[in-house]
Amino acid sequence: MATHNQISRKSTSAQVGGHKCKNQALLCFCALWLLLAGCKDDGKKEALAEAAKARAEAVKLKAEIIRLEGQRSNLIYRLQANELEKETITEQLHQLFDEQDIFFEEAHETQKEIEDLEKKLAEQTKKAAELEKQVEQLKAVIRELQSTTGHSAEDEQLKEEI
Repeated sequence: MATHNQISRKSTSAQVGGHKCKNQALLCFCALWLLLAGCKDDGKKEALAEAAKARAEAVKLKAEIIRLEGQRSNLIYRLQANELEKETITEQLHQLFDEQDIFFEEAHETQKEIEDLEKKLAEQTKKAAELEKQVEQLKAVIRELQSTTGHSAEDEQLKEEI
């Protein structure tokens, strides 16, 4: 049998050898863990970097959406203003057409009145010419009568003046 010293040496060497195994296993485990953790960290870092990029892109997109919504609102406002202006111009145009129709109607009526007045003027001119002709005929008759009766034309003029 082994002595106490031998047992304690074996036990110490087993313990030391056991510590060596445990240390080596622990060292391998740590290395493996660091390796795996490093992989996870690289993947995690990549994921975090991608997430940060995605967040930054999302912020940019939100800013772009806000800018585009502002532009859209501005365009809608301008469109509504243009629609209102179009309606106003359309109403004014309709009023102008109505006024134009009234003016054309008045011009047509005025043209008719002018034509009627021209006809009346022509009739009056014709009547005046006929009356002048009659006056000349009467004067001729009066002269003839005066020459046969002996009254002078001067006497007749005095009578006309009176």
